[in-house]
Amino acid sequence: CGVICSSMEIIASMLLDKEEFLELKPEFVKDVLDVLRQRAESEAQLMFREYKANPSAPLPPVSNRISLAINRSTDAFAALLQTLNKDQLDKLLPVIRDYLPKSLMDKAWDRFEDRVPEAYIRFQLACILASQLVYREGISYAASINDEVLAQHLLKYLESSIEVSRLVELFESGSELSAEEMGLVK
Repeated sequence: CGVICSSMEIIASMLLDKEEFLELKPEFVKDVLDVLRQRAESEAQLMFREYKANPSAPLPPVSNRISLAINRSTDAFAALLQTLNKDQLDKLLPVIRDYLPKSLMDKAWDRFEDRVPEAYIRFQLACILASQLVYREGISYAASINDEVLAQHLLKYLESSIEVSRLVELFESGSELSAEEMGLVK
């Protein structure tokens, strides 16, 4: 939780001046707590799925395996993201927007690219995508991917994440989805 809070504070400090932060603080704190609850729920759900699959396994080592899987996936995503050009990276920005506190994004998204260094954006994306992969797919899934094919697999996962974000944006904006997009949503 501390790493998540620190990360959000750092991004807030890049995006807001002192007065803006103080004005936004009550809502921002509420939103950060919501994000922390979501992340804790994701971790708990994964731990219980792992426990259900192997009831004799103690939970502390399961938690450690989750961390190791996320760290390995983060490293792989970070390396992969370094190979993307600016246009490709820009397509992933909705992933970050969806992850960060809503109040902060509503207030300062328009200045995100100008104020947050690209290296920091790439690292945040790597962390977010790695966590999503491990929490959604599980420890065994993440661990079973051979190092040689990990980058290619993550690229496919990344492309899927981009498409999901794009479809969510279309849906939330009230735009009409094409027949092909509707087929993807079903």
